[in-house]
Amino acid sequence: MNKKIIAIALAGAFVTPLAMADVTIYGFVSAAVQSASATGGTNTAYNTQTRGGVTDQNSRIGFKGTEDLGNGLSTIWQVENSLKSMTEGGVSDNGSGAVFATRNTFIGLQDATYGAVRMGYYDSAYKRYTNVGANFMQDTVADTEGASQSKSTSYSIQSRGDARLKNSVHYDSPVWAGFQAGASYGFGENDTQTAGATSQWDVAGSYTLGGLKLGAAYNHMDNTAATATPSTAATASTTNTMFYTGQAAGVNTTFYKLAASYKFDFGTLLAASFEHASYGNTAGSNMTQNDWTVGAAQDIGNASIKLSYSIWAI
Repeated sequence: MNKKIIAIALAGAFVTPLAMADVTIYGFVSAAVQSASATGGTNTAYNTQTRGGVTDQNSRIGFKGTEDLGNGLSTIWQVENSLKSMTEGGVSDNGSGAVFATRNTFIGLQDATYGAVRMGYYDSAYKRYTNVGANFMQDTVADTEGASQSKSTSYSIQSRGDARLKNSVHYDSPVWAGFQAGASYGFGENDTQTAGATSQWDVAGSYTLGGLKLGAAYNHMDNTAATATPSTAATASTTNTMFYTGQAAGVNTTFYKLAASYKFDFGTLLAASFEHASYGNTAGSNMTQNDWTVGAAQDIGNASIKLSYSIWAI
């Protein structure tokens, strides 16, 4: 009974200031017409003929706010939701639906001297601190609280260490002369009795000086392992990767990434990144993958032309 009373009291303490806080509504709706095909594979069962359609480009709506608690301390919160209104009736190809709080959603405290702590469902420090422009599909749109338009995931060639962590805690330091550091810890919700918790942690840092941006990050995932070949055709079609990562007791997966970009005053951006992945393996020998990405962009008025190229090796 005492524990319940304490929990209710803490909940009331958070609800009261947030109810009075100003709320900012943000987001965007974006669509594209695309045509795609897949041919020439060894297994013809995976080939598909050319087909077109209208796809959603990560449309979302979000609500966020702050409340000043005095002495430089404030509460921060955000609830962000995917729309996916034009993609297969609101369900994406990987099965995620347009339900409430599907994107970065958290509550936290922010201090001018000590930095910010967030708790909830939030992009990892690995993902946020290495988003400096090399991967143009992951450029941050006009929002400072993690509303990145990311299409680079663990299923992609690049940025496989990127993650949005459920049941997680995040810390971001203040900016000191262009430097900032961050860390994330995800408690791991997909755990089993035999494999153990699939928790993970990240440490990362960034530096900004004028048009120069640098980022570095390290990620460690507990009790995860990879197989060279997905176990089923369904797994192969949904993962889009030769390394299928699942739960396995006592083995780990790690990533590290370096990224840099420079934007000139005349609107030209040059960027590059390198990522190394080491996948734990139940056979006792890790499988590794390296990927390199280079990119360039040119602003032309309110428009921008972007080009990037990625390669990987195992």
